[in-house]
Amino acid sequence: MRRFLFRTFAAALWLTLATSLSVPALAHDAGAPWKIIALGDSITMMGYPARLWQKLTQAHLGTFEFIGSMKANAPGLGGFSGSIEAHNGYNVTNLLKPSGPEGLGGNNAFNDSRDLHAWFDNASPDILLMHIGSTSGYGGRPQVSLVLLSYSAILRAVRASNPKVIIVIAQLIPLAVKSADVRPINNAIPGWAKANSTADSPIIVVDMYTGFDSEAETADGIHPNVAGSQWMADKWFDALSPVIRNH
Repeated sequence: MRRFLFRTFAAALWLTLATSLSVPALAHDAGAPWKIIALGDSITMMGYPARLWQKLTQAHLGTFEFIGSMKANAPGLGGFSGSIEAHNGYNVTNLLKPSGPEGLGGNNAFNDSRDLHAWFDNASPDILLMHIGSTSGYGGRPQVSLVLLSYSAILRAVRASNPKVIIVIAQLIPLAVKSADVRPINNAIPGWAKANSTADSPIIVVDMYTGFDSEAETADGIHPNVAGSQWMADKWFDALSPVIRNH
């Protein structure tokens, strides 16, 4: 009996400590909406932001405003702005390219380092959701070091806009496409997050890979269908709601 009580106490203590360490008290004006940027490629474009907005709103955790230069394909729900920062086919390593003379690229993006300024300079988001890097998984041997350097470039740019921004980064959903493998990127994300997280601007990792059925929950092996978008929204919500409740 005493062993059971000790284990119960130890488990409760561990949960308390883990919660206190992983759920920071962050500055946010209670009278203003949480400003959220959903950053990604066409996977983000397909509809999870609307469903996440709905879950956050229905949980009565405050008000939420999604911001960005693009519109989601499936805003769908009344009250959702549809604003996101998602660009079809975007390769995150393009952000390492210096500004060039070629001018504005497709999907309202420059496809070089100028996008960091276009996306973040005047945004000042409270929360950045990142599911980006899937295109680097094509070919089966992604250049992980370049993807991580790109993540760090995003991090510097968004923190310059708001030093207390919360970053929630996803380990990428699996792709049911021949010669596509995002696992090397996913394996590197937790270490990158731990190395770059701070008390003022924490980085939270969400495992979007494990349990996602790329056959049943995508339309084409890549892009989430309704079920896949809802699955992603649920995962984002589980990561965000403790942080927001702690505010």
